[in-house]
Amino acid sequence: MKKAYTKDEAKELIARKAKESDKPVKYSIVYIKRVIRYYIRLMSWLYQMGKNTSTRYLLESLKRCGEEKISTKQLETYRKYYDGDLKTLEAKVQEIKESEIRDLNDILKCSSKMNVQQYLDLVDSSSRAGENNLFDKKGRSKTDTKVNLYYVQKTICTFYSKRALSARERRKEARNLIKDTLSKFYSVIDPDFDSSTKEMDTELLNKIFTDENVDRIADIIFLKINYFELQEVEEYVLYDWIERRIEKVITFRFIEDVFLDNKAKMQAAQKAKMLAAQKEKYSLPAKPSSGGLLFILKNPTK
Repeated sequence: MKKAYTKDEAKELIARKAKESDKPVKYSIVYIKRVIRYYIRLMSWLYQMGKNTSTRYLLESLKRCGEEKISTKQLETYRKYYDGDLKTLEAKVQEIKESEIRDLNDILKCSSKMNVQQYLDLVDSSSRAGENNLFDKKGRSKTDTKVNLYYVQKTICTFYSKRALSARERRKEARNLIKDTLSKFYSVIDPDFDSSTKEMDTELLNKIFTDENVDRIADIIFLKINYFELQEVEEYVLYDWIERRIEKVITFRFIEDVFLDNKAKMQAAQKAKMLAAQKEKYSLPAKPSSGGLLFILKNPTK
């Protein structure tokens, strides 16, 4: 793939192309930047949710088992960071919860600015989580009145933090989707970037997605999808993929659909494996006992 344009080259090309072409643009630079920053915020929130789970579980374990029965590592953490004081730990967990909701609110504001529908009216804000589905499958609103944004946000945080609701698997599915997306965006200015060996945590996000890099990425994407006919196969595939992630922004509902679909496939595969094992077990011919063989030898057929 060709070397990425520098910041100045991209700006110069945009100015020239705007004068030469009267073709309407698909997506503005401002919109593309908003999409990139939305994905950055979402990835950062997912990473933080995972990081916070150990603190939540520490409090749960202490309340359920007491200091005597928690693991040595948990006890060390409890004494080192919270001075062995339950109230200090409870205050920290409360602080974490408020921070998660605040960051989620920023994410939802970003999507709202882009007119991206998150289907918050379909979120089960009544805490009925028996089906372990964040959204109603049939598209029926689970809120009878106007959406209470705080309780909807609280519900989303619960589904992404509670172990009993497969939060770890849900976060993993979401991280894979967003990590892949951000990696593709970043490869616009660094074609050799390999995300497979890196954990896309907050530190890496801040390092590679600086304001200057986000501006440059947005400028190049703007040029490629609005003004250029892409000739190289590799380049065409990349920008076609990026354009789809701009056109159809990944939402919480999309993540939930992918998570549930993959979960169903995994369960079906496990069931098929079990049935195959049972079938093989019962289809094997039964081995005659030694007593049966002795009886046959003593009573040969005439």
